[in-house]
Amino acid sequence: MITFFPDPYPEELLYSVIARYQERVMVINRKTALLDLFGTANALAVINLPSHLGALVSNLPSGNPYSPELLIKRHTLLPYFAPFLERNQLASVMEDMANPLVRVSALAVGRELGCVSWLQKHPGKIPKTMEVISLLAEDRMAFACRRLLHTWNGFDAAGIRPKPWELLREARIRDDMSKHPAILSLIERLGTESGRDEILGASCY
Repeated sequence: MITFFPDPYPEELLYSVIARYQERVMVINRKTALLDLFGTANALAVINLPSHLGALVSNLPSGNPYSPELLIKRHTLLPYFAPFLERNQLASVMEDMANPLVRVSALAVGRELGCVSWLQKHPGKIPKTMEVISLLAEDRMAFACRRLLHTWNGFDAAGIRPKPWELLREARIRDDMSKHPAILSLIERLGTESGRDEILGASCY
């Protein structure tokens, strides 16, 4: 948790607030500032739609009045895009900005902990940890399935039953994976109530 964060000015973009933070605490390295604020150097400190806002809010000084939703609505450009988005699309974008899905891997765990190099060079020193990581790690297909389920839940929360192509598009499933039997099977099962109950919270495997 950081001990200082500048209060955003009215309608000031979060990108500018982060720049002011970096200047005031005199942190020269951008990645160091991102690690301080977001707990990861992979956060997108961009002008329009920044990400990992849930992590940022949880890392702010105690008693702060901010939430991911407040930051998104008052200090990003999403309100300008919102009129052109359907309700489920807007909810999905806000969720991704607050808590984006990340493929579970040893590299991702190392990035979150700030010790990628150490994990790569000394895996033998933490055999139990590496064993757990290997059990939880996702391949590309497992991660694609999780994105599909995540996207389906967004549609479902909005009371919408998406067509297969809509689900694939919103989940950003690549063309080379969209015809994979596992993906097609998952979409088919999501189309029926019994199938949805069967796979709720589960992988497509």
